[in-house]
Amino acid sequence: MADIAINGHQYRCGKMPTITQRHVVKRLMPVLQGLSPLFAGTRPPRLAAQNGELVPDVQDINVYDAIAALSNTIGMMSDADADYVIDSALDVVSWKQGNRWMPLRAGHGGAFMLGDADDLATQLRLTWEVLVESLGNFSFAVVLPSLQTSDSDQTANTQSSGS
Repeated sequence: MADIAINGHQYRCGKMPTITQRHVVKRLMPVLQGLSPLFAGTRPPRLAAQNGELVPDVQDINVYDAIAALSNTIGMMSDADADYVIDSALDVVSWKQGNRWMPLRAGHGGAFMLGDADDLATQLRLTWEVLVESLGNFSFAVVLPSLQTSDSDQTANTQSSGS
């Protein structure tokens, strides 16, 4: 769980249930595909992160191209899909009231229990934090292990299995 402070309020961003993560990833795929032109080659340049994971090298990406690609892609998401992603994320957020953590919302898609959270900037920040918490370890290399091997290793494995 990630604890963050926004506008003087303490929030706790939990992790979405696995089935909800799957539904969210399905809805976010067009957004991720829309960003793919930002990575010129068929394989984006990779850098090793502190935890040993490989992450895209985004240093050479033009910020204006990135904003245009992201806004065009998000603009193509249906309102229902965008609402699902945001609602699912906000459903696992709590806020600190005194010494207790209280649900941010009254049920799925319900009213906000804290009026200050009924703000677009706050909701988008909380949504981002939940997505990082819930999907931060998602990797196609884990789902499709063949992406972890080099092309020569993959060719050798294919040839040895066919013999």
